[in-house]
Amino acid sequence: MENLKATGIIRRVDDLGRVVIPKEIRRSLRIKEGDALEIFVRNNEVVYRKYNRLSHFSDIADSYMSTLGEETGHVCLVVDDCSVVATSDKHKKYYDKTIGLFLDDVMKSKSLFFNFKPETYKMFTDPRGDDEYLHCNTIVVAPIKDEFEVHGAVIMLSLEGDKPLSEFDKVLTKMAGDFLSKQLGDPS
Repeated sequence: MENLKATGIIRRVDDLGRVVIPKEIRRSLRIKEGDALEIFVRNNEVVYRKYNRLSHFSDIADSYMSTLGEETGHVCLVVDDCSVVATSDKHKKYYDKTIGLFLDDVMKSKSLFFNFKPETYKMFTDPRGDDEYLHCNTIVVAPIKDEFEVHGAVIMLSLEGDKPLSEFDKVLTKMAGDFLSKQLGDPS
């Protein structure tokens, strides 16, 4: 929340206390009708942040990805519905990157995705809206979900030139997704 960016947009509060978030901002932050927003007060500022249940256990997810990445030697990430929220220690450059269409589509499927053949994916989108591609030898994406919806995913991948993932890595990724899904049951 430290990096505030001025938009030049000013909105008035209506008689019911509502403020309309401009369409451009909703689109760039992936805020849809019905999404929950957290409200913070800092000094004389009101800050809204898109709410995601994964934020309640980001420390656990970070520790899990660090251990998984260290033990397997692969890129290990946790994403929510917008961006990368946890990474293995050697791959912090991916932290906070906005997810791309590929990850959006995989999460909408609500099932385990794996591809053990080399392929290039639209993995991330930069702030200008340009796609960022990753060439992966192999990839596994396991959903983090409750009984109603997908809240994110665990991703393990090997990049071009790295050793490919094994069937055991696929099992480890699914286990990580299942473990983090169970954490959703207790939002406190």
